[in-house]
Amino acid sequence: MEGNKLVDYTDYFSAISNYGKPTLNEQDKGLLFRIMNEVDISSQLGSYLKFRDKDNSIEIQSIATRLINHGLIDERKSRLLRGLRKYKLSSLGIFYVLSETTSYSPVFLKKYSKDAILQSILYSYFEEDTISSVTGRLYSILTDYLRQSCKRTAAILEDIRSSHKTDYKDEMAKNLELELQWNAKSLAFKITIMYTESNIHASNPKSDGGDASVTYYELEHRMKEILSNDKKFMSFLNKVREEFDEGFREIGEAGQ
Repeated sequence: MEGNKLVDYTDYFSAISNYGKPTLNEQDKGLLFRIMNEVDISSQLGSYLKFRDKDNSIEIQSIATRLINHGLIDERKSRLLRGLRKYKLSSLGIFYVLSETTSYSPVFLKKYSKDAILQSILYSYFEEDTISSVTGRLYSILTDYLRQSCKRTAAILEDIRSSHKTDYKDEMAKNLELELQWNAKSLAFKITIMYTESNIHASNPKSDGGDASVTYYELEHRMKEILSNDKKFMSFLNKVREEFDEGFREIGEAGQ
């Protein structure tokens, strides 16, 4: 079933081709996460972290320069306000966050939704509105999937760079693509099973008053409806179901 290619990973591989896990100190991480978590200040100025040079310490500029040198952030000079510096995560910065952190806001996924990395491994399978509406339960599953995908990518990239054999590099690149596909298919199975009525009820937290249980069920049932109306996800799920049905039939017939 490996011949059924679900996603074109060309842009994804191009975006992370130069990635090497950077060594960051606590100050570096602190500034990176400030940039990651910054809320849009205004539509006029855009969604970047903003610093006025006159109010900005040499230390912060030094940290920002290190992050730029690592390729984790980009700097844009403001055309609106003199001396205003604006930073945003680069594709490599996004990849670092996805692979090395366990907690980030859904706003982060929306803010960088057009980036090649998230377009390839997340928004190929889900509409943006679905990701913006995820419950805490589903969000935990999604972030775990993203972390696994990026960590495996980083490991194979390191393996590829350590080899001087072209054939081996090509084979590993192909294997990475297959692993990313299998990881996405596993995500589809997990979500499908998670949203059966029996599993929604089984995971429902119990409360003496019952209000929390009712609210939980309503939230998860609404999430189920959102998934069912997501054309990308349903198309993806249908392809996975077809592969599963084919494999189930062939295994059953093998023993006859």
